[in-house]
Amino acid sequence: VYDSKNLNLEFNLVDDSHRMKVIYHGIVPDLFKDNADVVVEGQYHPSGFFKASQLLAKCPSKYEAQYEERKKGGGSK
Repeated sequence: VYDSKNLNLEFNLVDDSHRMKVIYHGIVPDLFKDNADVVVEGQYHPSGFFKASQLLAKCPSKYEAQYEERKKGGGSK
């Protein structure tokens, strides 16, 4: 849920069977969407949510290309 007026975002981060509520304040990256791979930096709060200070959306095609290149032995990026 994104409140564009106040720049507040709440979403669930899911990894396998684990789910965590994330709260973020700021501009949301263009690549951020449902089922996107993201990196969040911040702090976990004992009340059960993660307060993100940084939100980075990963471009799957970029990282897949780098992975394939590494598998072929062509780089360390």
